[in-house]
Amino acid sequence: AAFNLDVPTGQSKIFYLRMDTTNGPAAIPSSVIPTRELDKYRLHDEAFLFTCFGAMAAILVINVLFYLFLRDSNLLYFILFDSTLVLHALVFTGAADLIFPFLLGTPWTTHYYFFFNAEGFFSILFGRKYLSTRRFCPRLDRLLLGLAGVSAILAVFSWEKQVPWKSFSTELT
Repeated sequence: AAFNLDVPTGQSKIFYLRMDTTNGPAAIPSSVIPTRELDKYRLHDEAFLFTCFGAMAAILVINVLFYLFLRDSNLLYFILFDSTLVLHALVFTGAADLIFPFLLGTPWTTHYYFFFNAEGFFSILFGRKYLSTRRFCPRLDRLLLGLAGVSAILAVFSWEKQVPWKSFSTELT
């Protein structure tokens, strides 16, 4: 992560960084770079991310059009999976807060686990439907239904669960 620390030239300032180290020790390599290089880094980083999100959105739109013409339920499950995948990626990278800043009324990062579990739920439903496990492998189908149920329950209960890095990012700004 890169961020600005405004310090007038020739002055020194102390900054404190709070981290969650419950998962083990943390090492933070740090370097000071000029503002121009930071802006260049951010520009390239954001251009790459939005190119990826544009490609994912194009795939989503194409599949919606296919579904409208073919009315295949496999495509419907894939569209739901793909849309939660895109939302999960947007929330994970923090781009959702840039694109849709006040859509949910809370920061998008509070819904990270919801989109993660919804993505799992719809991917399992898509896999079941596409592979016809109910017909060809009933035991596997029951197992997949159980996993889908667990994913749905976790999605419901994790709607506003805080992500571990939220406190980290708010401490830096």
